[in-house]
Amino acid sequence: MTSKSPPKQPKKVEALKHDEATRKNISMAEYQSVMAEEKEKNPVQVAYERKLLESVELGEWQSVVNLPEEIAKYQQYAQSQINALEPVSIELPINDLQTLRTIAQQADTSVALLMASILHQYVASQSSPQS
Repeated sequence: MTSKSPPKQPKKVEALKHDEATRKNISMAEYQSVMAEEKEKNPVQVAYERKLLESVELGEWQSVVNLPEEIAKYQQYAQSQINALEPVSIELPINDLQTLRTIAQQADTSVALLMASILHQYVASQSSPQS
């Protein structure tokens, strides 16, 4: 029985930590202490950054040919979305609002943006064709 060669793996986490500590010119112990504090502050953000780092290490990202032009294009898209927003006022049970605040804090975003995202996802799921 033959086995397939394993897929390309990102650098080992310890090697990445060592590289980062070296680049920042601090000791590994100091670096690990800072990283532990960061993880305690916002574990969702740390997990996201770790996934992003793995994606970059696997070569899943490509450079943009004309960066200034692309930035301008997406700034225009963002501005048109901001201009298309309409404020809404709602009343929620205090427990729901507190839960939303906690989730927003963990996701490092505002409650308003979190609520808009949740509502958008719901509306999009309701308007898509049902299987």
